[in-house]
Amino acid sequence: MITICFTKFNQMNKLLVLVLLTIGMVIPCKTTNAVAKKPMVEIINLDLMTIEERIDYSLTNYGYDSLMRKLIIAQAKHESGNFRSKLFKKHNNLFGMMHPRVRPTLSKGSLARAEGRAGYASFETIENSVQDYILWMKFNDLPTTFSSPKDYASTLKSKRYFTDDLSRYTKALEKHLK
Repeated sequence: MITICFTKFNQMNKLLVLVLLTIGMVIPCKTTNAVAKKPMVEIINLDLMTIEERIDYSLTNYGYDSLMRKLIIAQAKHESGNFRSKLFKKHNNLFGMMHPRVRPTLSKGSLARAEGRAGYASFETIENSVQDYILWMKFNDLPTTFSSPKDYASTLKSKRYFTDDLSRYTKALEKHLK
């Protein structure tokens, strides 16, 4: 992790952060250096992080607690076949999300029939896929915390997120939590 401390967030510093963001290898995390009481921007090198770490980092920035982050990571592992599915590898789609017609989205668009994935969303980055899933959760008024994988799966089932049997989906989440 590279940490860049700015005493002032001037135009040059903003330009540096913008360039680093544009190349798609970093994400910002604005914090304050408690010791120096100065503004600080952490630049995270995504290439050095595992997929799970990237998902976890994205969720941490949205304030999700540890269990919720673990449940969402387990869900991403299940939906993407342990991050091996073609939909994930080629389109960064962690959750098997369809391109929405109504809600806000970060999807680049719906995949073509020629690809055999008609209707599925395509994302620029893994982080966009996580952020889009958060948009889906907010659009569907999902709570931000759950007490168990079963509770989480039951809520997803009630929102028609998946068509599989509830007990099978719950077991899949539990398997990926280990």
